[in-house]
Amino acid sequence: MSKFFYFKLAITNIKKNAKTYIPYMITSIMTICMFYIICSLSNNPDLSKVSGTDSMVTVLFLGTIICGIFATIFLFYTNSFLMKRRKKEFGLYNILGMEKKHISRVVLCETVI
Repeated sequence: MSKFFYFKLAITNIKKNAKTYIPYMITSIMTICMFYIICSLSNNPDLSKVSGTDSMVTVLFLGTIICGIFATIFLFYTNSFLMKRRKKEFGLYNILGMEKKHISRVVLCETVI
Protein backbone atom coordinates (compact mmCIF):
# COMPACT_ATOMS: atom_id res chain seq x y z
CA MET A 1 0.00 0.00 0.00
CA SER A 2 1.21 3.49 -0.80
CA LYS A 3 2.62 5.67 1.93
CA PHE A 4 0.05 8.41 1.30
CA PHE A 5 -2.93 6.13 0.66
CA TYR A 6 -4.89 7.25 3.71
CA PHE A 7 -4.16 10.89 3.00
CA LYS A 8 -5.36 10.58 -0.62
CA LEU A 9 -8.46 8.71 0.50
CA ALA A 10 -9.18 11.42 3.08
CA ILE A 11 -8.91 14.16 0.46
CA THR A 12 -11.27 12.36 -1.93
CA ASN A 13 -13.73 11.78 0.92
CA ILE A 14 -13.70 15.47 1.81
CA LYS A 15 -14.27 16.42 -1.83
CA LYS A 16 -17.13 13.95 -2.25
CA ASN A 17 -18.80 14.92 1.05
CA ALA A 18 -18.26 18.67 0.68
CA LYS A 19 -21.90 19.44 1.51
CA THR A 20 -21.43 18.06 5.00
CA TYR A 21 -17.77 18.92 5.52
CA ILE A 22 -17.93 22.62 4.66
CA PRO A 23 -20.48 23.48 7.40
CA TYR A 24 -18.51 21.28 9.82
CA MET A 25 -15.28 23.10 9.01
CA ILE A 26 -16.91 26.52 9.26
CA THR A 27 -18.47 25.79 12.65
CA SER A 28 -15.20 24.34 13.93
CA ILE A 29 -13.20 27.34 12.78
CA MET A 30 -15.68 29.85 14.20
CA THR A 31 -15.92 28.07 17.54
CA ILE A 32 -12.16 27.89 17.95
CA CYS A 33 -11.76 31.53 16.87
CA MET A 34 -14.34 32.66 19.42
CA PHE A 35 -12.56 30.75 22.18
CA TYR A 36 -9.15 32.18 21.31
CA ILE A 37 -10.50 35.73 21.08
CA ILE A 38 -11.97 35.52 24.57
CA CYS A 39 -8.82 33.82 25.87
CA SER A 40 -6.54 36.51 24.42
CA LEU A 41 -8.74 39.27 25.85
CA SER A 42 -8.64 37.76 29.32
CA ASN A 43 -4.84 37.32 29.21
CA ASN A 44 -4.10 40.78 27.83
CA PRO A 45 -1.43 42.40 30.05
CA ASP A 46 -2.59 45.92 29.15
CA LEU A 47 -5.85 45.40 31.05
CA SER A 48 -4.05 45.67 34.36
CA LYS A 49 -2.91 49.22 33.49
CA VAL A 50 -6.49 50.53 33.37
CA SER A 51 -8.11 51.32 36.70
CA GLY A 52 -11.16 49.37 37.81
CA THR A 53 -10.68 46.36 35.55
CA ASP A 54 -10.27 43.76 38.30
CA SER A 55 -13.86 42.56 37.97
CA MET A 56 -13.66 42.64 34.17
CA VAL A 57 -10.57 40.40 34.20
CA THR A 58 -12.39 37.97 36.51
CA VAL A 59 -15.47 37.93 34.26
CA LEU A 60 -13.33 37.38 31.17
CA PHE A 61 -11.51 34.52 32.88
CA LEU A 62 -14.82 32.86 33.80
CA GLY A 63 -16.04 33.54 30.26
CA THR A 64 -12.99 31.73 28.91
CA ILE A 65 -13.77 28.68 31.02
CA ILE A 66 -17.45 28.67 30.04
CA CYS A 67 -16.65 29.25 26.36
CA GLY A 68 -14.11 26.42 26.46
CA ILE A 69 -16.68 24.04 27.93
CA PHE A 70 -19.33 24.99 25.37
CA ALA A 71 -16.79 24.85 22.51
CA THR A 72 -15.74 21.34 23.51
CA ILE A 73 -19.34 20.14 23.73
CA PHE A 74 -20.26 21.81 20.44
CA LEU A 75 -17.25 20.38 18.58
CA PHE A 76 -17.96 16.85 19.85
CA TYR A 77 -21.62 17.24 18.86
CA THR A 78 -20.83 18.40 15.31
CA ASN A 79 -18.23 15.66 14.93
CA SER A 80 -20.68 12.97 16.05
CA PHE A 81 -23.29 14.38 13.63
CA LEU A 82 -20.77 14.10 10.81
CA MET A 83 -19.82 10.54 11.74
CA LYS A 84 -23.47 9.44 11.93
CA ARG A 85 -24.04 10.68 8.40
CA ARG A 86 -21.08 8.61 7.17
CA LYS A 87 -21.90 5.26 8.81
CA LYS A 88 -22.78 3.66 5.47
CA GLU A 89 -19.48 4.73 3.96
CA PHE A 90 -17.55 3.25 6.88
CA GLY A 91 -19.58 0.05 6.57
CA LEU A 92 -18.66 -0.16 2.90
CA TYR A 93 -14.98 0.26 3.75
CA ASN A 94 -15.33 -2.52 6.31
CA ILE A 95 -16.96 -4.84 3.77
CA LEU A 96 -14.23 -4.08 1.25
CA GLY A 97 -11.63 -5.29 3.73
CA MET A 98 -10.44 -2.27 5.66
CA GLU A 99 -9.94 -2.88 9.34
CA LYS A 100 -11.12 -0.47 12.02
CA LYS A 101 -7.61 0.86 12.54
CA HIS A 102 -7.36 1.74 8.84
CA ILE A 103 -10.73 3.48 8.88
CA SER A 104 -9.66 5.41 11.97
CA ARG A 105 -6.48 6.49 10.17
CA VAL A 106 -8.58 7.86 7.31
CA VAL A 107 -10.83 9.73 9.75
CA LEU A 108 -7.76 11.08 11.57
CA CYS A 109 -6.33 12.37 8.27
CA GLU A 110 -9.66 14.03 7.45
CA THR A 111 -9.76 15.69 10.86
CA VAL A 112 -6.19 16.93 10.51
CA ILE A 113 -6.93 18.35 7.07
